Amino acid sequence: MSTRSAILEKTDSGYRGIYCHSDGYVTGVGKMLVENFTDPAKVSALIDLGDISYLEENLVPTEFHSFDKPQEGVVVAYGRDRGETGTKAVRGKTIKAVAKKIDHAYLYVFEDGHWSVDGKSIDALLLKLES
Repeated sequence: MSTRSAILEKTDSGYRGIYCHSDGYVTGVGKMLVENFTDPAKVSALIDLGDISYLEENLVPTEFHSFDKPQEGVVVAYGRDRGETGTKAVRGKTIKAVAKKIDHAYLYVFEDGHWSVDGKSIDALLLKLES
């Protein structure tokens, strides 16, 4: 069974977010976000991909990449890599408005250059978990 998560970013008009199917716990998706997605442009590019199967450090493949044969280290997106429709980011005025549209166990939000999970700093949680 997978650990689902929602990944949101603050925008000028509210929030937008996507579903991530696997590894949604703090030491999975949370750590990947903190270590690889701190540039607002890269966060936006991630959200632009729409719903994803799992998160990796790279967004764009450099060789053949599909849902069935993913390139190592590259995000697998339902729309781009499996041809699914209805996988675009959802939008809303508030975090709660977006979160209720995405099935998740963990809620990650990128706001003012920092990531939080369920309203808490990911950095602080990771330090606590890793010590």
